[in-house]
Amino acid sequence: MGCSVVLIFDNDSQNFTNAEFLVNVRRIGICEYKDDPLTKQLPLKITQNREAVEQKWFDAILSTYAPETAVVWKKEKNRFANPVCHAFSVCISAVLDYVVSEQADADARLAAAQPSIEEVVRIRAIQNFAPSDALCFLPLLKKVIRETFWNDIADGDAAVEFLALESRIDVVLLLGLDIYSKCREKLFELRIKELKNTHATLLRRANLVCELSDIDPKS
Repeated sequence: MGCSVVLIFDNDSQNFTNAEFLVNVRRIGICEYKDDPLTKQLPLKITQNREAVEQKWFDAILSTYAPETAVVWKKEKNRFANPVCHAFSVCISAVLDYVVSEQADADARLAAAQPSIEEVVRIRAIQNFAPSDALCFLPLLKKVIRETFWNDIADGDAAVEFLALESRIDVVLLLGLDIYSKCREKLFELRIKELKNTHATLLRRANLVCELSDIDPKS
């Protein structure tokens, strides 16, 4: 199933204007383009400026934490002393590999990125974040690309490429949502089990329960 999308770019207001193209709706509801644009200028620009993009995204992720935490994490470069930021760096690199990959390699790149995405989502799932805040680090990449390459995106052809990149980031976000839901479900199961065990222990200490073997069947 296809749909027609019209976008406009206005350099002053940064709104979309005058660019029409066709998109396909995938089974998960994310738009993909009939003519794969991810072999042109914007992915190349991102690749050429890869280090800067990764650093900006890393800084954006750290900004979701308390300032004092972000400062300490940013200074500590040792992967063993700072495993959380190391997980962020690995995830950033893997997701960017997928986002700028050619269509033929996209599925393989996404599969390769999944373990690192899962690692970061697991970390944020157990931290004190609301669900939307826990996953906000993924769409932050859209903001980084938009701000870094706005002059290129304002060009008509690059506008199409940017939307294709956004669609891939949306795919990653949906994957992150699945992972987050499973992590939270597991956490709740562990908490319920812990509460049951604690409750049973307290009852035993108060002599309010007994083992079945302690019951005299003749009584």
